[in-house]
Parts: sequence; C-alpha cells; structure tokens
Amino acid sequence: MKNSFTTKNKIFKKAILILTLISFPFIGTSQTWIETGANWHYNWSNISSGGFEKIEYIKDTLIDNKLCNKLTPVNYHFVYDQNNISHLNSQDTLESRYTYVNGVTVFYIVNDTFEMLYNFGAQPGDTWSFYTDSNSSQCGPSGVLVDSIGTININNTNYRWIALSSLPNSRISIEGKVIEHIGAMEDYLFPSGKNCDDGMAIEFNQYDFSCYEDDNFPLYNISNRDCEYYLLVSGISELESTYHFHPNPTQGNIHISRSSNSEIEIKIQTSTGKEVYSVSTIGTEIDLNLIELNEGVYFIRIEDGQNQMITKKVVKL
Repeated sequence: MKNSFTTKNKIFKKAILILTLISFPFIGTSQTWIETGANWHYNWSNISSGGFEKIEYIKDTLIDNKLCNKLTPVNYHFVYDQNNISHLNSQDTLESRYTYVNGVTVFYIVNDTFEMLYNFGAQPGDTWSFYTDSNSSQCGPSGVLVDSIGTININNTNYRWIALSSLPNSRISIEGKVIEHIGAMEDYLFPSGKNCDDGMAIEFNQYDFSCYEDDNFPLYNISNRDCEYYLLVSGISELESTYHFHPNPTQGNIHISRSSNSEIEIKIQTSTGKEVYSVSTIGTEIDLNLIELNEGVYFIRIEDGQNQMITKKVVKL
C-alpha cells in the first residue's frame, strides 16, 4: 500500500510539472511588448522640412485569432519661413499599424500577413526579411542582419537589445539598436524606406527616437528636450496677432495683451522642454520672479478654449 501511494504521488507531481510547463512555455524568455498608455515620439527630417511622429497604443483587437495591438501614428510636419522660424504646416493621422507578440518575437501586419518585426531572442549573424515590393525600385529582398546583442538597464529593469543593419539592396529596413519593450532607437518603429542603390536620388525621411512611456513605464527621454519640442518653438499664425508679450526681454514681470478675457492655460518651459509653471487664468500678468526662475531663455505656451495654442520665447534678465 505504501509503495502504491508513493508511485501515485510521483505521477501526480510529474503531471503538475508538465501542466506548468505547458501553461507557461515562455518563462524567463517572454517579453511585455505593449502596455496601457504606450506612446512613442520619433523626430524626422529631410532636405526641406521636418517634424515628429507620435505613435499611440489605441486598443487590442483580434485578427486571425491573435490578440493584436492597434497603434496609430500622428505626423506633425513643420516648415521654416524666411526668418528660419518653424511653423506647423500639417497634422495628419496616419494609417494604423497592428502588432502581435509571441514569446520574444514581435510581428506586424503588412498586406494582411503577419511578418517578423523584432526578434529579441536572435543571435549575431541571424537575419530576417521584411515584405516589400522590391521590383518597384529595382531593389533586392529587404531585411536585416543582427550585428550584436546585449542588455540595458532602464527604470531599474534589464531589457535585451539587438543591433541591426540592412541587408544589401534593401528598399525598407530598420537600422541601429532596438530595445525590448520600446523598439527602434536609431530609426523608426517600423521598417522605413532606404536607398538600395547609392546612385539613386530618392529622398527618404530620416528618423530618430526621442521618447517612450506607458502607464507602468516612466517617461524615457533621450533627447534632453521636450518630446514635442517642435510645437514649443513653433509660431501659430492664426494667433500671432492675438497675443503680445512685453517687455521682452524682462527682469521678471510680463504683460500679455490679448483681445478677449476668456480663460487661458499658461505653461512655462525651459529651453530643454522642462515644464516649470502651469496655471489656468483670465489674468494678463506673469511675474517670473514669483516663480523663482533664474536668468535665461524660456518658452511661454498659451492654449485657449478652442484648442489653439501659441508659444513665445522670452528672455529673463
């Protein structure tokens, strides 16, 4: 009787172990890809203009029985006038993208097919392909090579990274370091256009990561300035004649002349984008000395009730 009980007990323990392994096949290797509140900022530029894209996680949705993340980019396009002052030229919501994670691999949907985006379990020398119509630009198959791998500590947590380079003749690719949970750090979140031939004269946007955060991941900003810095230094033409700041430069007191007495929101930020003051008011006076601001350059941003905004540079002496 004792031997029978021991044998049954061993069988029971083995059964529990097998069920545990089946239930948790990616223990120690799986990753968290998207969390609530996730958003990215990527700056972009080309020969004649520039701006940034903000990509926001919207919701989860089932596609082919896979739980996918809907990500929607908004592109902010700025142009410069003859005085080299940037102005917001357009703000466009782009087509949503969908990602899906399985263990250490992130996939994205292109042409109704799941294609590999990132593989954080890859080793140096590994490659994978991105779908693209290569014939349209007389390029070869597009893809990436894993050059190196490692880990990095961000917000007191270790994350894997992989460094990628384009395969020869790729029309789209991702280059540079890619960090688990965040994505591409020296390029765009998704594969972007490249010149597959040095002799080609096609102009593609150049991307650089600036910020990432979600509800459980504090803001990670590598740019040393506000994530939407371009908006801070951009003049909004519709409001230029509505608000006037004087004196500027100032030793502390600033008067804001405006055509209405409706409530406005005033924010003051440093030249690096750090917010140092915020208030909703119908007043027209700001005393920088009361806010205990040191001498230097600041940006005063005003938003009215119609979601219009203007940013003015002021100098405190």
